Parts: sequence; C-alpha cells; structure tokens
Amino acid sequence: MSAPSNYPAIKLLQLARESLVAGDLAAAEARFNSVLSHEPGNGFALHHLGLLAWNQGRRAEARTLIEKALQSEPDHVPLLLSAGEMLHDLGEPRPALDIFLRILAIDNSLPEIWNAAGVCFQETRQPTSAIEFFLRALGLKPAFPEALNNLGVVLTEEHDPASAIDNFEQALQLQPDYAACHNNLGVALRQRLEYDRAVAAFEHAFRLDPANADFAGSYGEILSLLYDPRAEALLREALRLRPTDPEKHWNLGIEFLKHGHYIEGWQKYEWRWQRTKNQNPLRPFQQPFWHGEPETDLHNQTLLLHAEQGFGDTFQFLRYLPLILERGPDVILEVQPPIYRLTKEFAARLSPRITVVSHGDPLPNFDFHIPLMSLPTAIATTL
Repeated sequence: MSAPSNYPAIKLLQLARESLVAGDLAAAEARFNSVLSHEPGNGFALHHLGLLAWNQGRRAEARTLIEKALQSEPDHVPLLLSAGEMLHDLGEPRPALDIFLRILAIDNSLPEIWNAAGVCFQETRQPTSAIEFFLRALGLKPAFPEALNNLGVVLTEEHDPASAIDNFEQALQLQPDYAACHNNLGVALRQRLEYDRAVAAFEHAFRLDPANADFAGSYGEILSLLYDPRAEALLREALRLRPTDPEKHWNLGIEFLKHGHYIEGWQKYEWRWQRTKNQNPLRPFQQPFWHGEPETDLHNQTLLLHAEQGFGDTFQFLRYLPLILERGPDVILEVQPPIYRLTKEFAARLSPRITVVSHGDPLPNFDFHIPLMSLPTAIATTL
C-alpha cells in the first residue's frame, strides 16, 4: 500500500499496529480513526477499521469501510480478500465471486482464491465452473482438504457420488478430524444406498462436533430411515440446537408419524410450508386457513379443500371428507385435472354438498380453506 503522506499519520499507524499486536482493540480502533482525521483515504486504516467493525458485529459499518478502502487501494489483494469474504458471509455470493475473480486477474497462483471462487460458483448454481475452479485449486495445492471436500459436495449434487466419495476420503486422509467432510461423506454414501457406511460417517461427524445441529440432524435422519430407536433423541437434539429450523421440525415430525405418534407428527408436518426444498408454497387465499379450531362453526359455511401434492396423497386424504361433512360445511374440493372425473364420481356418491373443481378453473365462493394434507392436524388424528 502507498505510505501515508504526513508524519502524524505515519506515527498513529505505528501506534495502532502496536495496539493490535498487544490485543488492545479499543486503542487500535481509536488510533486508526485518528489516522483518518489526518488522511481520510488511508487504505490501511480503513481496512483495519473495517475488520475491527466486522469482528464486533457491526457489519454494515464494516462493509462501508472496506468499500472506502477499495476506492483508494483497488488492487490490494488482502483488502480484496477481506471484501470478498465479507460479501460471502453476508450471503451475497455473486458480488463475492466478482471480487475473487478480480484477485485471480491480479495473481492466479493463489489456490485459496480458486477455492473461494469455486464455492461462489457452486452457490450461484454454476456447478461446471465450480468443479473447474476446485480442480485448479488442487492443481496448485494437491494436499488441500477444503478444496477436496468442496469438490466432493458438488459431485454429490451432480449425482456422481462415487467420485465424491473418493475426494472426501482423500480429504480425510489429510485431515481426519474434518467433521463437515465426514458428514458430506455420509450424504454421498447414503446416495449410493451404502447405509452402514453412511451411518458410520454421520456418527463420526456428530462425535467430532456434537453442538452442530446439521450433524445431529443428518445422523438422526438416517437412523430414522432405518427405523433405529436412537433416531428420535438425535432429531430432538438437532431441533434443540436450532429450534427455528423448519427441516429439523419436519424430520422429527416424520419420525413421530412412523411410530404412530400422529398428534405430534402431523403438527410438525405443518412446518412443510417453511421448508426450502421439495415444497410448494402455501396458496395466498384471502379467506382464512381453517386449522380445525373447535370454536369455528362451519355450519352454513363453505370450506375449500385443495390438493397440494401427488395423486396418491389426494386419494389417501379424501378419506377425511366424511369427517369434514360431519362438521357442517358445504365443501369445494379442488383436485389435479387428471383425476377430476374420478374424484367427481366419488364425491357424487358421497354427498351432494361436495362440489369438485379442477385446479386452474375458477373457484366458487368459499369462507375457509385448508390443504388436504393438513386435514389430519385439523381433525387431531390418532391411531
């Protein structure tokens, strides 16, 4: 970086560095700010003030300081690296990638930057570029556990678990206590249906880091898949570690349902609306969602029941129609177009109070609505 142009700034920078080395962060911050009073564009001071703000949780301030530092030192690699890492940690992989590519344009011999850019390509759904960049990182640094692990993750996502497993195992030879890599190995092994090995990998990850909600969840989920009685405790632990995670609620709910604990299981099944994968959003009707509240009188009301998943699920949950009719409403039943005629014949035999419509056609007026898969919760289903 260019040297400060006046003696006070030079001296204050020296004192600020000494404060950093001594661990006196408050004094360092005060002295870096004093540098800016003499030299407002001093990149070194702005950079370190940004790092101090970031480490204290003042993220917006840190970002502003780093951006100001880049205005004065646009090609300074450590500063660019700080900017890229901050943007990535803020959940902005696209602009972070631009920063990492700028660094590589300055110096393409840095394997850590090839790896960081590869992560951003992966997170912006560019798997081919991600694989290329991880391989470039490994070409420069073959013994690079993080790049091997990251390459394995992309290969797993691209449905090449055999190659992924090879990369994970290489990484673990270099770093046997790499908990995330053990967990990722478990994911790839599960994809290959190698359940015994997957269980061992997930267990290893969890034992290395028992405070990690995802590791507890992965271990509990595969045990649930295998009907292992240890599953519930692990799934509960994952939820305790991250109580607002929809996936953790969902997985525990599935475990409850498997064992006939329907009240708790169906209640947690309602977390499906907040899941980020494999889930259609809850439809935004203006009419209220009926949750089965006993105080809601459905007599002389019209309730819309709407299909939300596959044909099999629709057929299964039509069994709730007689229970709904006992509550007193007229029913509008909206189903997928291919099963409209069959459902209409069934409903006609059941009750004249049911109107069947095909999804996509105009809906008659209604007062309340509920998706078919929420009916077990509303009815409080038990064995």
